[in-house]
Amino acid sequence: MLTKSWKLMRSLLAVTSIFLIILPHNVTAQDASEEVGLFFNQATYQCMLSQQVIKDYMLLGVEVDVAETSIEMKESIKAFDNMLKDFKRKELSETLKSAIEKLEQDWKKTKPLLTKRATKYGGEQLLSRNVDLYKSCSQFVETVAQGISSRYKNMMMVTAKQRILAQQMVLYYTAYAWGFREPQIEEALSKFNKEFNVGVILLSKNNTNVADINNAIKKIKSHWIYAKTGMSKYHEKKFVPHLVAASMGSIVRELNKVVSLYQDLIDRSV
Repeated sequence: MLTKSWKLMRSLLAVTSIFLIILPHNVTAQDASEEVGLFFNQATYQCMLSQQVIKDYMLLGVEVDVAETSIEMKESIKAFDNMLKDFKRKELSETLKSAIEKLEQDWKKTKPLLTKRATKYGGEQLLSRNVDLYKSCSQFVETVAQGISSRYKNMMMVTAKQRILAQQMVLYYTAYAWGFREPQIEEALSKFNKEFNVGVILLSKNNTNVADINNAIKKIKSHWIYAKTGMSKYHEKKFVPHLVAASMGSIVRELNKVVSLYQDLIDRSV
């Protein structure tokens, strides 16, 4: 059913330098010459939204927290649109302008699918469209990241990547639970799981962490145990998308605290 989609999925799995930050929905874009940590946050927020809205679509497909999920999706779509408008108003480099234009093109192809009732056909189309959307978000993020020279850059990027992995794991786990059982789904879940584990280890072993960061990481580890337990039963066709989504949501909230601290350290060092 998804032969063409999964040919593209191979290229999606090959994209590794993707980073994610969750920001409040009222955040506005800044020029790259201003606070670089904040600018990176704003760019990666776009990347997070690209995965979050499709994750929400999958959750609606299996009828998980329908009311709450519907609200989150609508707010995220609105936030994505607002961020595009904000970025286009800024005086960005030609490279950044080109990247945001490509992102807008892919978003316009994806958005109409998100505004319709969740169906298996729509889910199939979104899994296919997600490849180009994710790659264009990635390109914009990577371009913005080139402007960061702080010693805290690597840890902020690791934390940001954890965000997108959290969303992706829920997205593809829920897709599998909905009936998309292609081998590439399992390949994606395995890849994201391993990368997330590596990220947790890197964050835990960073000797520059302040107390607040270490406290948040402890909570992340605790929530990760629940999420992994929930996802581990999918081979047995035992699905708990509500538990997985809730646990990963808690992880994202803790990661938000961590990345905010790194952002502050970066912008204070500029």
